[in-house]
Amino acid sequence: MAGLAAQGRGWSSEDAFGTNASTLRLLFRDAAAAEPPVAATGQITVEWWKQWAGDVHVRRILAAVVRRALGVPEATRVFLETPRRRPPARRGQPRKQAHTREELHRIRGAAAATVRAGRLRIAANT
Repeated sequence: MAGLAAQGRGWSSEDAFGTNASTLRLLFRDAAAAEPPVAATGQITVEWWKQWAGDVHVRRILAAVVRRALGVPEATRVFLETPRRRPPARRGQPRKQAHTREELHRIRGAAAATVRAGRLRIAANT
């Protein structure tokens, strides 16, 4: 919990702390269910962290908490401090391009025409 308190200095509300504390409970639950069970921060290995099933947001929050905890192995701490890259499937793919102003104008005009036609059909039917 000391790691959670150190991480929480930037949180601005009790709700943020509560949400992140419940996220930490998920880690504790999964650690206790692991085979063999992870009972101390010194047992959180890089391999266990990689196979742990937390989503990206949860992992990001908990990595910041775990790396501040006492007793975490140095290899695990270094792994958690290393920035992650985008998943391999997205590397090399061009980023999405936004519509130009002219395209947005045409899209909005077509949407307005569709809504107007529907509104006229409804008005004629009443």
